[in-house]
Amino acid sequence: MSGSGSIPSQMASGWFTLAGAVLGGAVALISTLFAQRTTRQIEAEKRAREDKTRYNLERVEAYSRFLSLANNLPNVIPADEAFQENLSDVTKARDEMWQAYIKTHLLSSESTRAEARKLFNFAYAYLNAEEAQERQTIFEKWQEEDLTKRFITAAQKELLIPERIDMATQPPASGENFRA
Repeated sequence: MSGSGSIPSQMASGWFTLAGAVLGGAVALISTLFAQRTTRQIEAEKRAREDKTRYNLERVEAYSRFLSLANNLPNVIPADEAFQENLSDVTKARDEMWQAYIKTHLLSSESTRAEARKLFNFAYAYLNAEEAQERQTIFEKWQEEDLTKRFITAAQKELLIPERIDMATQPPASGENFRA
């Protein structure tokens, strides 16, 4: 018999080759599936970040509009003018305030919502005050209670992303010291 080996050794070699090919194919398949899963996870995280960014931008826009309308009320309806002289302006301002407040209410956290509600109640009372003196009194109380600043502070706390806090401006945690 002439040949390079016996039949059983050739069969064993063929089985090893076949097993190697199957094992190689399985490893390639597993690697491909893992890479696809990782890609899907990365894409899902990216979409989640984009959604959160869009949501935060929408909140900033809603808060800005609400605050702008509230702060502009004394310019739209001056405290010293008669209610009847500005009835169309009052109606328009009331509608715009209501829409801005509802959007702010729907997008905000409970603490921001509470401050927005206080600011809105004063703004709405200002808009509904028929007497100039009553409007002036409401406006003075509004300023005295610093409702605008309280709303801004609540909104800033809500919108602040903890990962982006500049650690240099934060005091060290208890037990830690700054080291140069």
